[in-house]
Amino acid sequence: MKNVLPIGSVVKLSGGEKRLLIVGYFPQMKSGGKVYDFIGCLYPEGFLNAESFFMFDMADIAKVDFVGFVDTESQIYIEVLKQKHPELFKD
Repeated sequence: MKNVLPIGSVVKLSGGEKRLLIVGYFPQMKSGGKVYDFIGCLYPEGFLNAESFFMFDMADIAKVDFVGFVDTESQIYIEVLKQKHPELFKD
């Protein structure tokens, strides 16, 4: 994943009916250990319960409807992630 969408971005996945709000990076499945690019919740509903989160990759995104807030702090955070986990940023 070369491009990182900021937290708060709203996307629609390929084949999806609802939009998702990105709330985090690199969630890992409990079973199997697969690491995804993003975790999101339904938009506009937001957090409903622990089962209402969706893990997905950049390649799954069909459309970006809104790009979340970007500031110096968020840019520094992404750079730290890239340095600590370069394997997660490979295409």
